[in-house]
Amino acid sequence: MKDYIPVKISLEGRTKEKFFQQKELDRLYDTDPVFFIFKYMEGFGNGRAVFSENLSEIELKNYYQALFQDTFHVVLRRYMKIPEKLFLNVCHYELEVLRITYKVITGKDLEYSSLPAQIMLTLYQEMKKIVLISGKEETVVTISENAGSVEKIKEEKIGGDQSEHWQERVINFLGRQVKENFNQFVEHAFLQGSFATRDFIPGWSDLDVVIFLKDEVFTSIVNLTNFKKNMRKLSLLVYKIDPLAHHEFMFFTAFDREHYPAFLFPPTLFTYAKDLFGHKTITLLPRPEFHERIAPVAKLAHFFRQKILKDLISQDNFSWKNDISLIMLFPSLLLVATNVEVYKKFSFKKVKGSFPDLDFSVIDEVSLIRETWQRKNVLRLLPNWLFVALPSAWMGKVIGLHRKIFDRRGISETESQKRRLVYKRFLTLVESSLDVILD
Repeated sequence: MKDYIPVKISLEGRTKEKFFQQKELDRLYDTDPVFFIFKYMEGFGNGRAVFSENLSEIELKNYYQALFQDTFHVVLRRYMKIPEKLFLNVCHYELEVLRITYKVITGKDLEYSSLPAQIMLTLYQEMKKIVLISGKEETVVTISENAGSVEKIKEEKIGGDQSEHWQERVINFLGRQVKENFNQFVEHAFLQGSFATRDFIPGWSDLDVVIFLKDEVFTSIVNLTNFKKNMRKLSLLVYKIDPLAHHEFMFFTAFDREHYPAFLFPPTLFTYAKDLFGHKTITLLPRPEFHERIAPVAKLAHFFRQKILKDLISQDNFSWKNDISLIMLFPSLLLVATNVEVYKKFSFKKVKGSFPDLDFSVIDEVSLIRETWQRKNVLRLLPNWLFVALPSAWMGKVIGLHRKIFDRRGISETESQKRRLVYKRFLTLVESSLDVILD
């Protein structure tokens, strides 16, 4: 095991600790923007000096503006998913980051109420005022006419019999609901991933939906809370497709279209998507980027470092599937870090050609797990309308009960050792890749 350097930051009495390699600390502005802003403000190590040699004061301000926008995405996604009463506690860390970046950018304190919906409105309106790194060159992405033809979605074998395209019915229902009930607030609703390209793996693949919001969502508390209430119900359909799904819908705003963070979701990915509204193109203005592409790779290193150092071996299928999904995402993240943007399923071959000296065998082996993945899915028997008819809290309890019954915690010591070995091999790969891209 390597000798890592522990670094702590304190957020109003709460401590957050991560473990870094020296090279990652030397380039903290690339590898961990949040830790960098805390340590930069403290004059940590040589971080301030190194950074000042690379960026002017204007570029440093842009760095903070970009971080404000990136952090807002995290808060927005969580706001749409969690109950209001949990918001302040769950988003404490991110809200503190937003407060600090706002102070650096404007010289003023960020003031907002304790009401979650009002906080979101304030953050969005302030972001529109202070994030000035506009996109310069308009990008019009043409959406593939062949993607997402749900009438052609392949059937899934269940119990030896062919199902009656039940996934197709879920997606068609989702599309109708979006068009009929959310037209006032949603500009685009994309079906993404393997269900759009019709090469999903039965029993493994989850539902990927990307929503572009209109500004009307953020014009009043009533609009935002009503939108959240109804969209939250619809988003729970992802668990009918896959009860172990580790994400719901992904959201971008109207502001994002004018200041598009291409590193987060490369525009080329929309060419493999299907717009549920039937739009043939989407117009984006990618904004300049400020040391944002390497951080997602470093974040993977931190995640698996924590699992190894603290012996946090996944004990159920939900957590283990999340581990595998992150491992399978790594090739595309590594390519994006080097300014190469390709669709995920093409990234595996591409990354091996781009980094011939790295050993990607652990990804090849983990990929095989997906092919034989087994899980119970009783939720698929529930009618689609029930997901939008019941309060989201009630349906959430149904989903939680399903997971509790069919995904019990506890694995054998042999399986635990196997998973630990996968973590170690993958971490070695990620750290080796960081050595290359940080040179």
